[in-house]
Formats: sequence, structure tokens, C-alpha cells
Amino acid sequence: MVRNLLLGGAMLLATSAMAQDAPEALYVVGAFTNWVTPDNGGGLPLYDLTGDGTYTGSFDVEKDQASFKIFTSREGNWNDQSTYFGCEYGLDNFVWSDKPLTLTCNYDTQTNIQIPFWEGGPMQVMVTNLGEDNWRVTIKGPDQPEYPGFDPIAHLYMSFNTPDSPPDEYLSTRPMTRTGFQTFEDNFYFSGNGESPLMVNFWSGLLAPRNYGPENADDTLNPELGVVQTFKGVPDCDNFWKTAENWSGGRMKVTADLNTMEFTFEEVEDYIYLIGSPQGWDINSDAMTLPETGDMGHYEATFTMTEDSPIFRFYNQLGDWETGSWGSQVNDEPVELPLDGAETTTDWVWGKGSWQLHGVEGCSLTFKVSYYDQTVTIINNDYDDTTSIKAVNVSEDDAIYFDLMGRRIAEPKKGVYLRQSNGKVTKILR
Repeated sequence: MVRNLLLGGAMLLATSAMAQDAPEALYVVGAFTNWVTPDNGGGLPLYDLTGDGTYTGSFDVEKDQASFKIFTSREGNWNDQSTYFGCEYGLDNFVWSDKPLTLTCNYDTQTNIQIPFWEGGPMQVMVTNLGEDNWRVTIKGPDQPEYPGFDPIAHLYMSFNTPDSPPDEYLSTRPMTRTGFQTFEDNFYFSGNGESPLMVNFWSGLLAPRNYGPENADDTLNPELGVVQTFKGVPDCDNFWKTAENWSGGRMKVTADLNTMEFTFEEVEDYIYLIGSPQGWDINSDAMTLPETGDMGHYEATFTMTEDSPIFRFYNQLGDWETGSWGSQVNDEPVELPLDGAETTTDWVWGKGSWQLHGVEGCSLTFKVSYYDQTVTIINNDYDDTTSIKAVNVSEDDAIYFDLMGRRIAEPKKGVYLRQSNGKVTKILR
């Protein structure tokens, strides 16, 4: 629901040169007006009641609907960009608060004026004609909770260091994802050497950074699965939270609430899942998990195969066949993957194609999957290189043959091939 709250009498006639050239009204067109342009009868008016080129209005805007542009003509439409403007770039830092927020626009700036995390209520809009096709837009929202002394924070970064690093430098910084009004959250993988502690703090702002650290400089992080630690932080603080001396690294879920200045740390595990015939093609089962290893984005586990020719692919989440599938190809078809010797490595793609192995019943196989390299490595822990290549009478019965790329061939010639017969696969040398 949108309601024009502008009160007052008739519009005063403009007397200044600026006002004489200015339109009688401007029009707000946005998500809360269903994006209907003025030439189609849409747009909520802003009026210049004082004749000085300043247009004002107030509107009820529902939650998460604060996205709009300003039209300067009643005939304005989306095909004529000379009749409307937005802002210069996505105003992710244009967060509502109890203070007026201002930006300068012109007809060359087309990105929506968008206020993230708008909680609903009256929005006061004031647009001033600056001349030469430039406009100043000022917006004031309802009173909202704000930590004393803070402007709304759009971006928060997490920084980590070690004791032997220079005090004015960070080993690395990572942006956190904003989840609400001055609240942030993310999962991070932290490397640890098992000897020196990891040191963590936060900062916001690029030109004039503001640091956030522990209220108590002796606060120590003791990461442990399932244990949540919440600490009180303070602004303009160069202190660090430190892990235990011998922490070997891991993934932590980190949340920051700048409204209450509470910072929460929790060690969590990250998995991918082997889904296929070995575990019954159950997308809701996590029976065959590959946990993240000491390197971020690297997953590894060892399983004993209970069937001769398993078919499988990997998922980074459960419950949905269409989402998060790491496969041999995009199409939902199996690809033969010969185990050439002790191990084999292949690429994976975002797709539903499966891999199929042969002759591995009872074998212990180690699967190594890399997110960043997009590779899958399979190691046969029972491989015996003294018996792997055998002379086989290839004139037998119903045998079928594959080359080492897994492609079926009609008849083997000189070289090394895979022979499948009676459910068994053997490497042959011709």
C-alpha cells in the first residue's frame, strides 16, 4: 500500500528564473508504485511549494520496497532517458537511518535509488533543482535503532593476522555479507600452523577505516565444533581476538552485530557429498561425506566400494537434485572413468553427469575433490602394480574393450586397453 502524505494547499507560482524553467512537479516511480511511468498515469508527485526549485513529498513505503527513480516530466517513459534519473551507482551504502541521506544525480545516472533493508514506514523525499540538469535528492526515513555515535555501516571486513606480522598490515581481509541493519555474517576458512595464534578484528570504511576489537584484550578464541563464543566489542579499538596457541585452523562461522556490538565465533565443518549407487541415490542422505581438509576448498574421504561398477557424482548441498551438482558433464549421463593404475584425475563441471568405475568391488578408494582446481582424484588403495598388466587371450567370448580414455572400441590393436568380461575389468597389453 502506498499513500501520498503530502499536506498543504495549492502549489505556489514560481518567481525565480530557476523555478520558471523548472517543471511544475516531479514524479517518484518505483517498486512501491509498481514501476508505472507518468505517461501511463503512474508516479507519485513531488511539489515545489516554495517556488525555489525544491520539491517535497512524503509516502508510506512498505518493507523492502524502497527502490525508485525520479521523473521530471509528466510525459516521461522508459524509452526517453532525458526524462528521468536514478543515481550514479548502486547505493549499497545508502542505508536508511534517522538522519537525512543525500546524493547528487543527473540524467546520465540511471541506477535505481535503492535503500537496502528498509523496514517500512513514511519516506520523506526532497529533490532540489541545482541547474544544468543536476539534482540533489535527500531522503529521510523513520527513526530506527542505531548504535550511539555510529553512522549506518554498509560494508564490514574481517581481518586476520599473526603475532609476527607488522602491526599496521594484515595478512588478509575478507568482506562479510550484510544480513540486516548493521548486522553481518559469513563462513571463513582460517589456515593455522598449529604453533602461533591467529589474530582477528574487524573494520569498516575505505577512506577513513574504523576498527572494532575486543572490549577485553585478553579474550581468547577457543574454536571447537558446536561451541559458540560471543564477545563484546568496542569501536576505535586496535585489539585483536586471538585463538589458542596451537590451533591448527578450520572453518568458522562469524557474525557481527554493530547494534549491540556483539561478535560471535563458531567452528563449523564443511562437506560435500558423494551421491550415487553406493549410497542408494538418496539426495536427502549424507551417509558418504567428504569433509574439507586442511586446505580451503579441498575435500577428501576414503570409502570401500560394495559393488563392482559404482555410478556417482558430488553435491555441495542436499535435498535438491537440481542445485549444487558437481558432475562429469552438464548432461545427466554417465561417463566411464577407468582407474588407470593407482590413481586417476579428471575434471568436474557444474552439471549432473555421473562417473562410472569398473572392477572396484571390495576396493578401498580415496576421493579427493578440489573446488578451485575443479578436479576429482580417485586413488585405489588396493592397487598392485605387479599384477595390474596381464597378458590376456583377447579372442574370448563376449568381452568388450575400452581405451584408457574410457571410449569403447570394436577391437583392440597394439597398445594398452581395458577388457570387461563377466563383470570384471582387466588391463591388457597387446
